[in-house]
Amino acid sequence: MLNPFFDKFVFTNGLKFRHNNFFLINLPFFIVPVEVLAGLLDNSDNEFNKKLYYSLKESVKKRFMKQMSREFGLKGEKMIGFLEKFFSASGWGSVKHVDLNFQKTEALVSVSNNPFSSFIKSSKQPVDHLHRAVFAGLFSSAFGKDVECVEVKCSSLGNETCEFVVRPQSMLDLKNPNTRNQVNFNA
Repeated sequence: MLNPFFDKFVFTNGLKFRHNNFFLINLPFFIVPVEVLAGLLDNSDNEFNKKLYYSLKESVKKRFMKQMSREFGLKGEKMIGFLEKFFSASGWGSVKHVDLNFQKTEALVSVSNNPFSSFIKSSKQPVDHLHRAVFAGLFSSAFGKDVECVEVKCSSLGNETCEFVVRPQSMLDLKNPNTRNQVNFNA
């Protein structure tokens, strides 16, 4: 038994290991020590962090979400619920949307037991650009409109959980230095 989420796929033969790669249905994925990815996040170079965020966000929107939609046929709130379970079962912490509004194209997402924060304890700013990028790509696809994601609470800064605000760029607080450090603004 792996966990209830993946056990269903093992039972139905939807989780496979072939050619030295894991596949969930036909979606390839891998298992990696958290320290490897945490090393990408443990820096204060805002320009690097923005490049990482935007590159991953685009990949999630253009490739991952299209493949998830094709493989599982889910859209909107059902896709978001499935992906919360997928990422939680895959070791990304307990991922849950606290608030979700399709009409306003915004969401508040909470991550407890964030694995990256356990390795990054002395940060002076939010660090989880991986979750931010995945959420921005996921919700951009689900909403059918481009959105950004800003980490407003970070457990590496002493918060109990990490919290992420997802909304269109025009709805973000341009005066907030935390927001400005995380997102490129179109003037």
